Amino acid sequence: MTGEKRPCNALTFADGTSWTIEGKGVAGTDLARSFARSMRLTPSIAPPLRHLCITQTNSLADEQFDLPLIFKHGNTANQSNTVIYRHPLPRNNLDTVAQLMELGLIISSSTEAVGGMLFHGALTVTKNQGVILAGPSDVGKTTATQRLPDTWQSLSDDCTLVVRDNNNNYHAHPWPTWSSLLMQNIRGMSWDVQTSVPLKAICMLTQSEQDNIEVLERGRAVCMLTKIGEQAWRGLHPQYSKTKKIKLRLQRFNNICDLSKSIPSYLLHLSKEGAFWEKIESILD
Repeated sequence: MTGEKRPCNALTFADGTSWTIEGKGVAGTDLARSFARSMRLTPSIAPPLRHLCITQTNSLADEQFDLPLIFKHGNTANQSNTVIYRHPLPRNNLDTVAQLMELGLIISSSTEAVGGMLFHGALTVTKNQGVILAGPSDVGKTTATQRLPDTWQSLSDDCTLVVRDNNNNYHAHPWPTWSSLLMQNIRGMSWDVQTSVPLKAICMLTQSEQDNIEVLERGRAVCMLTKIGEQAWRGLHPQYSKTKKIKLRLQRFNNICDLSKSIPSYLLHLSKEGAFWEKIESILD
């Protein structure tokens, strides 16, 4: 970039991964603003070590990135660390949400390249300890987060981005529920994506008559975590190259195997009215 620096929206994760996000042209700027608003991003003029440029194209050809995104290390901005996202003019709110979801997947893939992963699960926290409540769409994640007492906080109800820092510690960030933007004003919902908490446990939810929690042995945990990781990527374009999808899945599987060595997983039996959070608290420090 040359000349005067223009303010871009900044996004930083707990593993040190940072982005600046900029829109070019009217449509690109509008999409960048919607993305920044959804994630509560703030302006920055810092050098763009990882820069996402959003611009409109008239071509209908789908551009397929090599996922997960891998960047060179160093403190100097260069062209290889710039991602250009070209999108057609959205025809309606559905198109806009699909583009926002794809932007989110592109960015989250860069954390998967260095040990992170995106999970289909709600992020909850108590006493600065993050717990992911995971499972299929109809298992009751959102309802469970709404039932939590004041000693708990719900940061997201659908997806969580997990990152790994240089000391092999895992941190969890809330991630937008993109589908919610289809049903409500796209300008009215947001998630504080830059907030992070230390990840202490992952609970796989299952409906039950009584509340109970049991440790998942590692092999079973890896299988279940792989499934919720795949669910989080369901917004990836269906025509995406199978070869590229396989590469991404292999990276995710290796990351999950590493995570399972440090972060315990549990099967949380969830009743309709019980104090299920007490079962979670019993396994936290």
